[in-house]
Amino acid sequence: MRIIFPNFFAPQRITGGIKIAYRCVELLKESGYDAMIWQPAGAPTWLDTTATVIAEPTVRIAPEDILIFPEALNKPFIDLLKQRLPATKVLFCQNPYNLFGNEFFARQTPRELGFAKTLCVAHTTRNMLARVFGYDDIAFMPIAVDAEIFRPRQKRMQIAFSPRKLRWHADIIRRVFVTKFPHMRHIPWKPIEGISEACAAEIMGESHVYLALGHLESCPLMSLEAMSAGCAVVGYHGYGGLEYATPRNGFWHYNDEIEEVVDDLHRAVTGIEQGDPLIHAMIAEGRATAARFNSAAMRDALTGFIRTVATPPSPALAI
Repeated sequence: MRIIFPNFFAPQRITGGIKIAYRCVELLKESGYDAMIWQPAGAPTWLDTTATVIAEPTVRIAPEDILIFPEALNKPFIDLLKQRLPATKVLFCQNPYNLFGNEFFARQTPRELGFAKTLCVAHTTRNMLARVFGYDDIAFMPIAVDAEIFRPRQKRMQIAFSPRKLRWHADIIRRVFVTKFPHMRHIPWKPIEGISEACAAEIMGESHVYLALGHLESCPLMSLEAMSAGCAVVGYHGYGGLEYATPRNGFWHYNDEIEEVVDDLHRAVTGIEQGDPLIHAMIAEGRATAARFNSAAMRDALTGFIRTVATPPSPALAI
């Protein structure tokens, strides 16, 4: 039995979903499974990984194999599904909104498309899919943050942020911030975009504040990584961030709250500069929150799930 994660994306594409798929393969390999990523274009250029990668246009699939598809089904994934391969197929949903980004799932449910099971990374996602599709057997696996990579470094007063999903919001927030608080115009804003995981971890580790720009999320990874790196996190939970966001570990908002985010950025910066115990407690609680999203918890849930979908070995013939 092989566990194969088809990943028909370009090596330069950077998403948390791709990273977690690679981490799944690494954890499964460590647990003794024959797991691999099938990425015809080659492994990501931005991610250090020990995962086995098949960089071939085609792979011979056996009936005992398990194919784990992402929810973001582009044409190569759909073409593979249409082949109706004999392997067990699993839907790995890391963002429920991607499911309805095209008409594929609007016309057919995951079961009608041949998926035997669905695995999610957030209770918000699991509950949503259960309501929408009427399923009651959707599995859950927490994601993991690598605390050895995302750790505090020598801190400086700067605001790190990833503008990919909410670029307009990032620009408006910065402009309102420097207009309302002109004495803070000197504070650098450090974008995290188009760089390696190691470089992103370095920026987070040296930044006092992280502006979270979550949008239509399942369980946003970068805010957790910023917490692990010792940042004061301010911004948007993207709804899916409610998986872990509390008033104790960050200043969290919905996406239409602009000035409120600006005020909390000011509150975080001022609190750090003045040694406010509330802000320092929030940063500590953020690190404790991130620590709960660890490899051991992810491995236990993932291997437990795989045992529920793996084809049991054929009984030995009596002699």
